[in-house]
Amino acid sequence: MSRGHSAGAVCSTLPELQGAASLTQGVIHKVFKVFPMASCDYSHVTFVNICDDAFYFQETPEMGEDLTEDGFAKSPAEPEIRWVRSKSNQFLHFHESQFEVKNLDETELKKPDCQFNIQNYNDMETDGGQKGRPIMLYASIGPVKMVVCCKQDGISSEKIGNMG
Repeated sequence: MSRGHSAGAVCSTLPELQGAASLTQGVIHKVFKVFPMASCDYSHVTFVNICDDAFYFQETPEMGEDLTEDGFAKSPAEPEIRWVRSKSNQFLHFHESQFEVKNLDETELKKPDCQFNIQNYNDMETDGGQKGRPIMLYASIGPVKMVVCCKQDGISSEKIGNMG
């Protein structure tokens, strides 16, 4: 069983059968449906479960189903470098691993912690229409890239690896 995105969550053994339930950190999770997918090397995988912010997959034998490639992919265009300004005319600023919104002068706006990279993604299903276009917003502070993570409890940052 392989694990997708992770941020240090530790979970107990997950179910290997469709419809099985598991207890992970006091929360019962149930797998309701098998979703056939393929990894980047086209081996078949099945989505198994989510625990905290980790996605779990299991390699499966071919299921006799044709897999259709979706259009979700990083755009070949270079990321745009922009400021992020609020309706109240304040700017997003990355300082000591925290995002802050504050008034900034012209000199401060030239600093890298006030300039954000916007990486566009292509998605055939949204096509930039009503739902918008998927993007990744991140700050580059020296060699370190910090992605902006929006969650129900607020905005946070996480270090990311090579985006190439």
